[in-house]
Amino acid sequence: MIDAAEQTGRRRRAWWHAAWAVPAVSGPLFTLLRQDFADSGDWVWAVGMLAFAPTAALLLTLRPGNRVGRILATVAVAAGVVFTSDGIATTWDHVAASVYLEVVSTAAVVFTFWGMLALLFLFPTGETRPGWPRWSFWVFTTGLVGFLPVLQLIRPGPTTLTGRVNPWAVDAAWVEPAIEVGLFSLLGGVVFGVAALVQRYRKSDGAERAQLKLLVLGAGFVVCLVSVIGIVPEEYDTGLVGVLMSLVVILGFWALPGAIVAAVLRYRLYDIDRIASRTVTYLVTVVLLGLGYAGSLVALQTLLPFEGALPVAASTLAMAWVSIPLVRFVQRFVDRRFFRSRYDAQEVVAAFSTVARANLDLEELTSQLTEVVHTTLEPGHVTVWIPPDGE
Repeated sequence: MIDAAEQTGRRRRAWWHAAWAVPAVSGPLFTLLRQDFADSGDWVWAVGMLAFAPTAALLLTLRPGNRVGRILATVAVAAGVVFTSDGIATTWDHVAASVYLEVVSTAAVVFTFWGMLALLFLFPTGETRPGWPRWSFWVFTTGLVGFLPVLQLIRPGPTTLTGRVNPWAVDAAWVEPAIEVGLFSLLGGVVFGVAALVQRYRKSDGAERAQLKLLVLGAGFVVCLVSVIGIVPEEYDTGLVGVLMSLVVILGFWALPGAIVAAVLRYRLYDIDRIASRTVTYLVTVVLLGLGYAGSLVALQTLLPFEGALPVAASTLAMAWVSIPLVRFVQRFVDRRFFRSRYDAQEVVAAFSTVARANLDLEELTSQLTEVVHTTLEPGHVTVWIPPDGE
């Protein structure tokens, strides 16, 4: 039974989640409902940033008061303010208040960067490590949130989207240099944040190290996808290819908050090495198959005396034929190079299976089984119970 105090706490948390989730979700939805969203390309960013609101709500519901969840909620609300303000400024530019909202959106962008920076220092425990990570966190994050939004509000010159005059502009020579210093401090904060994350990883073990691995996997997935999209020529950014590229970007957006929530909730946490191994394997395999397809297609079109669908079909069939052996080869290579402990464990278990099939001596099998368990699982103690005859 749930007592009255617990029910009251749940209702308060529900109202609190609704209070911040409404602006967080309404901004991207407003962008998606605009008539020109398909032409502007803002729908990709809107759908991508929608990931932060439900993941933050899930994390704060299951872990009330969790600081990582609060950071995700801050990013979601800031993104909602940005999308709403920019949408009103570009759609209803004749409204007098729209120029004020456009200026507010530039200040709200700072909070999205602040959230990403704070995660580097606070993930996964919500606390900074003592020493230089702690003071650098307060110096960079407090300075970023304390000064940059105000500087963006009073920045002189035309606004970014509509080119109108900032009504809150302060005609002072020190504003622009101060903004440049603030942006430079943001870069310095990222450097210190990554260093703090590396230090935390080196001094952690067990569950915390697995959580950090999952965060790095999610961030690396985003970086890989964005890098792949960035090298695609602009002439291919149309039609079906353009839609697929947009879906890839959205997948990258959702990967990072999803990895953060899974790490904090410790969902299948100790499968991270297997997940990372499979992710790297399939990424490498896709790249190799793409290069092989392009190379074989060019070679066949050059060597064959005729053109048409035959070179394309032959290249496709060749890549389909080598795909499964290629996945197995890449999987073994990745495990041997980057996930050595898992590869060694697989080798030990395979060797024991071979010996067990050819050996019927119970004492020797028990000794080898104990050795396999020590090698693969590294337990503190191993006990083998053999039932007496007749049981």
